[in-house]
Amino acid sequence: PDHQQGRARSAGRPRAALLMIWSALDERLRASTGARDGVVATHRLVEGGVLPAQFAEAFEAFRKLRMEIVQGADGRLPEALIWSMVDLGASLLALIPPRAEAS
Repeated sequence: PDHQQGRARSAGRPRAALLMIWSALDERLRASTGARDGVVATHRLVEGGVLPAQFAEAFEAFRKLRMEIVQGADGRLPEALIWSMVDLGASLLALIPPRAEAS
């Protein structure tokens, strides 16, 4: 996760870094469950007791903000806020076991 955060920050542009961390987060979630997307994977991991319900809430908030930024809201948002989103994504990524097993 620190490696992913470092790679994202090295992109130098907050929007690009956010997309990189999102990709890593979604990929880790899907890989840990075999689910088709991060939302389904998150629900499986929470239902299986691998991750707490608060993770699902944080992931959903992160996903919604990322969508707003990707759709153009980043011009209205300070770069510091977008960098904070990158840090949040890296923190979420660190919580996901590499090969979690959801029941």
